[in-house]
Amino acid sequence: MATIQPITLEITRLQNGTDVSVSIGYVVSGSSHDLATEQHYREVCQLIGDDTPGDGTDDVLHTVLDTTTVFTGQSFQRAIQFFLPASALDEDTGPLIFDVDEIRAIVTMTPIPTSRESNLVKLNVPVFDPGNVLVNA
Repeated sequence: MATIQPITLEITRLQNGTDVSVSIGYVVSGSSHDLATEQHYREVCQLIGDDTPGDGTDDVLHTVLDTTTVFTGQSFQRAIQFFLPASALDEDTGPLIFDVDEIRAIVTMTPIPTSRESNLVKLNVPVFDPGNVLVNA
């Protein structure tokens, strides 16, 4: 099973005052099984608005990454940087103007079950149809 090292999150307000720079970094390591089977994972990184003192429901503010990852090496490092309007991180939409916004990054690695199909075999094919050939009879 894949493991995720501690995630670093940095949010810096830009000089224009209306936008922020968001940087997220983490390392993901695959198990020996992940490497041997080239296990596929759904990798999702999201910015979460922490509402612990509020209504208790954390809000997904922004999905940063949603991709399929395959382990072909022991580990890999993500270094993501992007820009957002600061208002996109306003997770406390209450009556107070200066509510503190608590933001976290969360990374989830979900194994994707693998499946594969065999070749197609036709049975009970009429003998008089020359276009159909019975294979593996």
